[in-house]
Amino acid sequence: MHGLRPVIVLLSFGLVFFGCERDGMISVTDPGAPLDNSLITSPNTIKPDVIPAGCGRPDQAIIPSDQEFTLIIGQSRTGEICGVAPDGPTVVPSGLDLVFILDTTGSMSAPSVNVLNQLDQIASSVAALTPNVQYGLVTFRDYTGGLNYSFRVDSQLSSNIENLRTSLASQTFGGGGDAPESAIEGLYQGSRLNRISWRETSSKVVVLITDNPFKVPPAGYASFEAMVDSLNERNIKVVGINVDRRARAHMESLAEATDSKSLEGIDLNSDGDVTDSVDIAPGGALVFNVDASGNPTAGSTADIARAIVNGVTDIFYNASIEVSVNADAFGMVSFPVQNKTVPGGQRVCFDFHVTGKMASECFRKVAGFEIVMRKTGALDLIETEKITVIAPRVE
Repeated sequence: MHGLRPVIVLLSFGLVFFGCERDGMISVTDPGAPLDNSLITSPNTIKPDVIPAGCGRPDQAIIPSDQEFTLIIGQSRTGEICGVAPDGPTVVPSGLDLVFILDTTGSMSAPSVNVLNQLDQIASSVAALTPNVQYGLVTFRDYTGGLNYSFRVDSQLSSNIENLRTSLASQTFGGGGDAPESAIEGLYQGSRLNRISWRETSSKVVVLITDNPFKVPPAGYASFEAMVDSLNERNIKVVGINVDRRARAHMESLAEATDSKSLEGIDLNSDGDVTDSVDIAPGGALVFNVDASGNPTAGSTADIARAIVNGVTDIFYNASIEVSVNADAFGMVSFPVQNKTVPGGQRVCFDFHVTGKMASECFRKVAGFEIVMRKTGALDLIETEKITVIAPRVE
């Protein structure tokens, strides 16, 4: 006579149920499935003598899975989940939060005036992506001394572009002294919810405008790593406006750390391709060179306004996709990569590793859970994979 073994099965919505399994076959509640009538004395009643001590009454329902793995403890297998990223600007249905992080030391007056003079052009181009845009402004100089301040919130996020215009027009420029400035503190504080009222489901972009590298923070201020973690926590991307070329190395490091890159490249000399040295190549950092006044550098047609619009557009049309697991009671699933940024409409795949963590001297066990893929911050799912893991009994 067959023995019954406990099973754990996944039903809809990530609910996990427990039951038993006969040697070699999982019992399924299915009107068309043959049943071993020798085990049944009346409908849904199982003979007590075939239930091992401590097993209890089995639940005889199981939902078929998309992928199945048989694993002993410590054994691992790799699976894959794939889906298509939402297309076009609708990948960010809740709009765009755009915060300028502006260096206001003495040498930055001309680039700031350039932004102010072209603000309507910038706003018009960004509004073509989504009418739901909020603008904010954070400024910084240096950490200590004289006219310096490490950061300042000058304009909270608002859909009223006039608030940003007034804040830009009221700026004074001074301080600094030595070349490196407190950009790290400006970025860190500008990414914090207690400073800037970022919307939960918006696309989030900061535009960093400076002509100097980042100063190593003194004690008591945020480190580069803390700043990057804060940006990544809210999936805030960075468009770097490198004035007079002096901040490029640090901006590129920041782009690498926050995945602020152009996936398909940007043609900055308007010759129809992205292969020239002035262009941003596919996978290149979203860092734009302008001269000391914010005008195009040699060979480029991108002034400060076009650079900002190009960078924001590139980010806005990309989709940040994440993958996670539901109802993994044994902690068997891990992901080499949990977040990818891809162009809207592109197929994206994630690997996942499943490691055996169940064992029993008496029963073969079955666990079920779901791997889900969604746009970062969204509720709707792009793809779902139901997974079954079977742990063979230990003789």
